[in-house]
Amino acid sequence: MIRRLSDRLFAVVAFVASRAAYRSVEVRGFRRIPKHRPVLIVANHFNGFVDPVMIAAALGRLPRFLAKATLWKVLPARPFLWMLGLVPVYRPEDGAGVAKNIGSFARADRALLKGGLVAIFPEGTTHDAPHLERIRTGAARIALSAYAAGAEDLVIVAVGLTFEDKVALRSRVLVEAGEPFEMRAELAEFVVSGTAADDANHDAVTRLTEIIDAQLRRVAPDYETLREEGAFRGAAEVSLRSELGAPQRVVPMGRREDLARKLAAHPPDERARVSDELARYWLGLNLVGVTDDQLVPAVELRSIVWRFIRLAVVFVLLAPFAVAGFLMNVVPAVIVLLAGNAVATPVTKGTVRFLVGLIVFPLTWALIATFDAGNMLAALLEVISFPLSPITDVAFDGRGGWGASLLVFFAAPLFGFAAVYIGEQWHVLHRVGRGWYVVTTHRARLPELLVDRAALVEDVNVVTNAPLRETTMAATHPAEGS
Repeated sequence: MIRRLSDRLFAVVAFVASRAAYRSVEVRGFRRIPKHRPVLIVANHFNGFVDPVMIAAALGRLPRFLAKATLWKVLPARPFLWMLGLVPVYRPEDGAGVAKNIGSFARADRALLKGGLVAIFPEGTTHDAPHLERIRTGAARIALSAYAAGAEDLVIVAVGLTFEDKVALRSRVLVEAGEPFEMRAELAEFVVSGTAADDANHDAVTRLTEIIDAQLRRVAPDYETLREEGAFRGAAEVSLRSELGAPQRVVPMGRREDLARKLAAHPPDERARVSDELARYWLGLNLVGVTDDQLVPAVELRSIVWRFIRLAVVFVLLAPFAVAGFLMNVVPAVIVLLAGNAVATPVTKGTVRFLVGLIVFPLTWALIATFDAGNMLAALLEVISFPLSPITDVAFDGRGGWGASLLVFFAAPLFGFAAVYIGEQWHVLHRVGRGWYVVTTHRARLPELLVDRAALVEDVNVVTNAPLRETTMAATHPAEGS
């Protein structure tokens, strides 16, 4: 019971943290995951500690994550690893014998036999490559071991994590679950008739690993190079933006990734043609000083005025809360930024920011709440002449206590969200206004840009609607031990 409650609590924390760190979190396909059956989640591992946070937030519960055993060498981390219920996995390159995994796999078996949820990153490590690394055999071995132990209704679900930008703050992320793979129904695909369906069957382990690899490639980013990743996503976004009915609407990440993956699956000559068209178009945009979302759909002056009026009304209503939120959160926000800037690799930045943020933000709110909490909120609102401050004065009447402290503690993140929201909306308004100004003052140069844009969109449509001539991103890495 305690473990179940703590798992739910950590899932809630993960949900709040993910929405605070990212401007948009798209979740697709998770309704297909059965709730009362054993489920093995297999996911790509592109962003360190952020990856399990996003999975837990999307699931709404904390699965038993299998993590590399080297994490347990960090002594201060051990209590947190225990609280999160992580299970260590020993890899050959860590200098530990994989025989130690017998106990770890047994724990995974027990969780699955109870109809639980187990998650593993079968690449074995986190990385900055734009494609899946070698898929190891650990996930297949766990699935076969649990199946042989009695979890015959086990399903395997691939989860793809796509980050728009792992370095930038408040970017976007897509969390996508694939079709559940039924172990019992698909047994003939990876177990030869007459052989054992367990983890001692090496042929079955190899075949199931290949299936897991294919399942993951359907939902995870899988581009040959970072340049191609950026080119195909950019081309897909330009093409899809033509369908948007209102200026500054954002192309959903899911639709963009679907189209970008189609482009990546085509032969090199077709991929190169799309990349060249995009480079030509982007060069023209840069020379004019405008971006595609400022050009299409066209922005009218009256829409800018109405947007400004709506934002002004929102600002008047939320400004007091936003100011209070800024004051309460500026110090931990700066600490998180400095901590992230202290590391160089993109895959580590997200981990450091999340871990530091999970400590310094609640600690700051707790410290604020303990100092004269009865008057804290009223004082903040009174400083900025908010008309409701007399109400808070009556409510608190200068008293402290746990009630006022809790109110301040939970008000701090809410007010912080108000500050972030207003800041982002003003930023959007500034971009819209600047885009309208640039487009208006460079009308003579727009026809050439629009011609290049139309050529790019047409090329994307031709390539994605053409039949595939060859497989370009096959599972080229052989399965190896966990």
